[in-house]
Amino acid sequence: MSESFRQLSTTDFARGSNCAQTVLARFAQHPLLKGAPITPAVGAGFGGGVGNTGCMCGALAGSVMVAGYYVGTLKLEPVAARALSEKLTQELVERFKAEYQATCCRVIRRKFCEGTADVHHCNALVEYMCEQTEEVLQAHQSEIAEKGAVKNWHPYDVMNGVEQVMMGLFFVAAFVALGGLFAVYSPTLRALAAWSLVISGTYLAAMRIWRFVRYYR
Repeated sequence: MSESFRQLSTTDFARGSNCAQTVLARFAQHPLLKGAPITPAVGAGFGGGVGNTGCMCGALAGSVMVAGYYVGTLKLEPVAARALSEKLTQELVERFKAEYQATCCRVIRRKFCEGTADVHHCNALVEYMCEQTEEVLQAHQSEIAEKGAVKNWHPYDVMNGVEQVMMGLFFVAAFVALGGLFAVYSPTLRALAAWSLVISGTYLAAMRIWRFVRYYR
């Protein structure tokens, strides 16, 4: 990490930026996020633990947003992008908790700053998370270099594809079966349509149940 990169946080704090904005500003011109439209202003509401409510630390929130911007530069499909974002975020949260034993601003203030926001300690938080974020993103870049292009698909993509095929089969089979009621098609075709309805209908129902259970569990 360059010295100029390190000095940015002091300047940003002096201008009134919060921890999240400062982290975003530090990565705005970073080579790892080339082309990412990073705007520090989006972190304005994350100061003091999200709107000064003492919740998630702004330095951590800013790092998560940086990871999101990074994933955006990879041009992944939505499901694959979400999976990678969650993986990177989990790594950042684990590193933060290992260092500070908490992720809440109010807890960190109470433990390290005697209950108030201390610029010097917040600067240290930003410094730490910028270093950790850079390490996590560089590690992912190295992984891409070793294994080739990042995987642009996810098992859910396959499931969604099968579901679309089954949906089409269901409607075609329903059309054929209804036509069979009026003796338009042969008995064999009607039987095939009936079995297609059963198979596709069962699959679609199972998928709906699985999605419902997964969402509400």
